Amino acid sequence: MTRSRQLSLAAVTAAVMALLPAIAHGASFTVSPIQVYLSAKQTSTIVTVRNDSDESMRFQLTAMKWDQSETGEMQLTPTTDVVFFPRLLTIPRGDQRNVRVGLVVPFGATEKTYRLFIEELPPASDTAGGAQNSVRMRTRMGIPIFAMPTTGRAGAAVTELRVENGRVVLRLENRGTSHVIPETIKVTGRTREGGAVFEKMINSWYVLAGRSQRFEVALSDRECRGAASVTADVQIGELASLTQTASVTAASCGPAGAQ
Repeated sequence: MTRSRQLSLAAVTAAVMALLPAIAHGASFTVSPIQVYLSAKQTSTIVTVRNDSDESMRFQLTAMKWDQSETGEMQLTPTTDVVFFPRLLTIPRGDQRNVRVGLVVPFGATEKTYRLFIEELPPASDTAGGAQNSVRMRTRMGIPIFAMPTTGRAGAAVTELRVENGRVVLRLENRGTSHVIPETIKVTGRTREGGAVFEKMINSWYVLAGRSQRFEVALSDRECRGAASVTADVQIGELASLTQTASVTAASCGPAGAQ
């Protein structure tokens, strides 16, 4: 997290309307902080939205409960746990507005996670029909909200590692009470003598409390059949350095020459 905890977003647009030249518009805004942490001692905070464009901007805010699938995709459902004011913003160019955000449900033993969405709305002139031949891409930004647990417990484990049909399959489980973000996930294939056959990095994101993520890495036929074992190394900040190894057999790679 940077010192300013800000994220600048630019909405860049380009479109062609049937036989008519389109006018491309762009707008940008900044939100600070880019993550919200609430606790039993601090149940609300301020989120600042700044208009960095050269025109007035309008926004609509909504809150959603945030979960994730085993492959890391966001799963969002409506919620009334999070309250915020105002819900609609009009910000002149170069100006900013504050939004008060809070939680109205008890904090529990496990972290609760939400997203506050800040969605750009069309200018009032657009709704009046003043830009018939223009196209604009609207920006929708989701700010993570973490309702911190009443008691902290860290824990993560690689619960699955194998090579199947020429793919490395790895599952990382978060057994703690708060989310984690792996800094690095590396899988390395080695010969029986210990020489490296391949080394691949896996991109990762949040792993929420009590959730696990499944990762897959495709191997070439040469990489798979040249390896006798595969090792996964996962680094989660100062929390944990996890290592696990699994064997690779000819059957793990599928039919010869299939890849």
